[in-house]
Amino acid sequence: MTEEKRKSPAASPSTQGSATKGLETAVTKQARPNPPATRTVVPQDNSDVRCIDAYVRDTSGEAVSAWFWCELSSPQSFVWRHETSLWHDRKKLVLAYWKRQHKNKRYGALGVEWTEPHYPHRIIDEQEPGRIWQRQYKVEWVGCEETPWLAEAVLVKHHKDLIRAWDEEKRERAEDDDDDDDDDGEEEEEEEGEEGSEEDGKEDQHEVDDGDEEEDD
Repeated sequence: MTEEKRKSPAASPSTQGSATKGLETAVTKQARPNPPATRTVVPQDNSDVRCIDAYVRDTSGEAVSAWFWCELSSPQSFVWRHETSLWHDRKKLVLAYWKRQHKNKRYGALGVEWTEPHYPHRIIDEQEPGRIWQRQYKVEWVGCEETPWLAEAVLVKHHKDLIRAWDEEKRERAEDDDDDDDDDGEEEEEEEGEEGSEEDGKEDQHEVDDGDEEEDD
């Protein structure tokens, strides 16, 4: 009795397509390098970022954040950019990305709660202290749409640098307002001087006209 050799069935087109797709995915994952070990504190220019392609959870700092695998304006060019850097000048891009990732946005995607530590970005407003409450600051946090009010004591304890930056920003705004007031005052003086010159000219003309009338008499 002769034994018949079993032949392996030929891969169907759908199977071949799945294998190819899996290979492409593997190649893409291998081609993507690991994100940097540490984030840069000084924000960089992110105007060259076209979109965010993927993210990796970053737990290396004092707060949970993310590294973004970003596609740049030049074709097929990708680079890692940290969330704290992108938030500096591409805030809308970051918020839109988190909104697409999870129904709970950043909290659901990164698995964090609002009560957990976050990276502060800047103070955007201030409330003067009252009889029963201390000074309050409205704070913007990296990756978050919420801007809660926090007591001064909390910020002094954990983020004193934010208050220093806010006070410096207020001083600069006050100086700009003073400069604008000075410019407005100078313009008003010039206008008053021009109006005075016109009135003097009219009076001189009246005197000349009166003199001509007397001579005619």
